[in-house]
Amino acid sequence: MNHGTSRRLTKGLVPLGVLLVALAGCGSSAPGAAPVDAADAPMATATTDQADAAPSIPTVQPTSEATTPSPTRTPGQCFDDVSSSDVKAGSDTTIKPYGTKLTASSSGTKTAITVGQGKPVPADDIFGAQDGDQMLVFDVTGTLVEGSFGMVSSTQFTLWDPAGNACKPDLLSSAVKSGSRLSLKMLKPDDNTVKGKISFEVPKGKDYSGFTLVWANDSADETAAIGWKG
Repeated sequence: MNHGTSRRLTKGLVPLGVLLVALAGCGSSAPGAAPVDAADAPMATATTDQADAAPSIPTVQPTSEATTPSPTRTPGQCFDDVSSSDVKAGSDTTIKPYGTKLTASSSGTKTAITVGQGKPVPADDIFGAQDGDQMLVFDVTGTLVEGSFGMVSSTQFTLWDPAGNACKPDLLSSAVKSGSRLSLKMLKPDDNTVKGKISFEVPKGKDYSGFTLVWANDSADETAAIGWKG
């Protein structure tokens, strides 16, 4: 091949190479696929099947239990919820006016008890009566009449109002001085007498002649042996 022919081939190949390069450049700059909007994109995770969903737990409302209503006190009446087991006057109870000496017998022992008319006394100290109440104080004398021993105590007495409510016993108020209170006394033939005062909380302004004070030789007795009223 002579030099003239070689130059012609070279000139013919150059444009062809330029054309190929141009076409390659156009291919590399061609626009790609349009981007997919996130809103139109399919969910990345599969939805949970209804059968596999966690069961809902029903809400249980608390139920209110039936409660026993607390006893209430009627205005103008006695009420002591801790004395509901105290003995009451029964058909066999001997009841006489205040000031009468009464005798009670039990297990070979005979005891004579005298109770004076109750006297209302105000008690405004910390251990005193609540609003609308006052203390009713009784003088008591107990004597062993027969037997080797007997017992007289303030806890053997219970005061009941006309409606059948027990009156709260007073153990600490200033209505009765501590040295004058009737305490537990074991009576013997050579020491057979005891004296003292007992007191109960009562509503003010009442006719206390309708209140009944009873005495039981034993707190386990169902009914009192003796009592006073009037």
